[in-house]
Amino acid sequence: MTPTRVALVALLASLVGLFVMWFVPGRENFEPTGTGTPTPPDAPTIREVDSLDVDDDGLESVKTDDITLKKNGISMTFAKRLAGAVYFMKYTDRTGEDHVIIPKLDGNGGSLQVALAFDIPPGESPEIENPTEAGNHDDKFGKTTSKWLKAAKSDSEVYTKTRMAYYYVPGEKVASSPKGSKARGRGPVSDVVLRKRVKIGWKYPNVVNFDTRLDWDGNHWFMQHQLLAVYLARDFSKVYLVKDGKAVPRTPVRDTELVGISPPETSYPIIIAKNKSVAVGLYAHSVPDWGRFKATWQPWYSVDPTQEGARDFGKGLEPVKLTASTAVWHAGDPENKNGFKIPKTACFGMALVFGTVDEVAATIGKLSDDLD
Repeated sequence: MTPTRVALVALLASLVGLFVMWFVPGRENFEPTGTGTPTPPDAPTIREVDSLDVDDDGLESVKTDDITLKKNGISMTFAKRLAGAVYFMKYTDRTGEDHVIIPKLDGNGGSLQVALAFDIPPGESPEIENPTEAGNHDDKFGKTTSKWLKAAKSDSEVYTKTRMAYYYVPGEKVASSPKGSKARGRGPVSDVVLRKRVKIGWKYPNVVNFDTRLDWDGNHWFMQHQLLAVYLARDFSKVYLVKDGKAVPRTPVRDTELVGISPPETSYPIIIAKNKSVAVGLYAHSVPDWGRFKATWQPWYSVDPTQEGARDFGKGLEPVKLTASTAVWHAGDPENKNGFKIPKTACFGMALVFGTVDEVAATIGKLSDDLD
């Protein structure tokens, strides 16, 4: 190969590397472009909201202990050991057969939870400043570093208030950092307070809605937010997109050279199914209204069929990770040279939808119409 061709190949490889680093959500070093992707005309509605009703009005205060919510064939447990994050979820189909949606896994990474990252420079891991609802990466054996501050419930709703711990304790070396960086923060527990209100039967019987509000004291210029991150049982392996209320099959990209195992979808909710009869969909329907920064709130949906580092959890399981993420920064200023600061409150709304593949897609389509 001539020197010229060698140089061209090296340049192409560098460009591919930059593409993966900057434009592929779901990877450890994901960085958004700051402008999002244009929303196709048939994409579901995404509301921009100043606030959401995330409080305990009308609910009965209860101890911050394990809480099980069961209604309409959907059962979920909010665990003390995970500071109120969801530890286990089960769905009973119309034939009466039970299906484990979220298996009981060791550690906190396998829960259904909310997480965010602050002030991540290009090419760095989000885990260097990464408050998470369920706790520290090293929490185990029934403990969590996060602080569960308040809980309330009714027969169909649960409210939790949690001060989120950092996934890596400040000063600890972050394993996912390509630069070998150490974690930042104010101590084991961050200043981020998460309030969430979860309702089974939101608008439709097969919908579980999560309204969340995040508040913090510190000044930040960038936030990446995992609206919901959930590890589903391994037999949920079929992937669909939702377009105009219809399910469209999508073949997961598992381990390709270019995009790895987290292919993103930037506009459409995703459905994960065991088969045509048992499925769960994730729809991020509400994001903050931050004025000129709203274009960066385009949700990114990703599926990791073979999530690296999540293959065991001590029980020989290899779960499927389903995530919706958003990010905001000052477009055109990824290193914050202009001293930009983001607001200190953000609200999000997400829905999990259960049923057959066709029922889930149709319900998401109706939710989109309702919210339009």
